Amino acid sequence: MKLNDLVIIGVAATTVVSCAPSKKEYASYELYPVRTGSLTEMEYAPDATRFTLWSPTADEVRLMLYDAGDGGHAYETVAMSPAENGTWTAKVEQDLKGKFYTFNVKIDGKWLGDTPGINAQAVGVNGKRAAVIDMRETDPEGWAEDKRPPLASCRCDYLRSAPSRLLHRPVFGYPPQRQVPRDDGNGNGQPR
Repeated sequence: MKLNDLVIIGVAATTVVSCAPSKKEYASYELYPVRTGSLTEMEYAPDATRFTLWSPTADEVRLMLYDAGDGGHAYETVAMSPAENGTWTAKVEQDLKGKFYTFNVKIDGKWLGDTPGINAQAVGVNGKRAAVIDMRETDPEGWAEDKRPPLASCRCDYLRSAPSRLLHRPVFGYPPQRQVPRDDGNGNGQPR
């Protein structure tokens, strides 16, 4: 090879290496990026569906689209793009209602397999694939006008502040003055 050929090969190799995305390493969990905003991973609309996955250590992420919630193979694979704070995004410009999806994440050069994601709103058979649904269509008739019953008729004052109290009670719903029955050894739950 001539010197000019080696220089051209060297420049081409340097360009390819410098354009490759660099893998981010984190020295501790405190340094991981924190995802802010909505944790919704699938936002359906008839004209386009947006997908978001938080995976800050991923090298690549693929979105796999399926016709059914179980069996068969993906009919389309969409490469997701890295975004801010470790999120990956993709937009599919077609009506996907009734279809199913999974994410496949590559970390340290290994594809980890399909997952519906931890924020899936609906899943197919055995939860292996997430479903693309219009959440507004799942509301029963009159849902927007639905009101919870008032707590004023409750005979226990401690329930009026239930959200704050229940977090601090060892047994949910017991008032402070009531003792929790202990088993006397006969299995009938009577106090000793």
